Amino acid sequence: MGNLSDKLLIQSYKEALGMNLNKDFLSLLETELANRNLLSNVKVQINLADKLGEGEEK
Repeated sequence: MGNLSDKLLIQSYKEALGMNLNKDFLSLLETELANRNLLSNVKVQINLADKLGEGEEK
């Protein structure tokens, strides 16, 4: 995983969440994000995107 850029790792994680992939795979990505101190920022981005998306559906 160390060969992945931060940007590609984040993109992969977001897409994996959207595709409801295996929880073990998501956990692996989350561990790498946490090791790079990116996980909390990514989760905030996802929560904001979800909140903004909810307004568009109405």
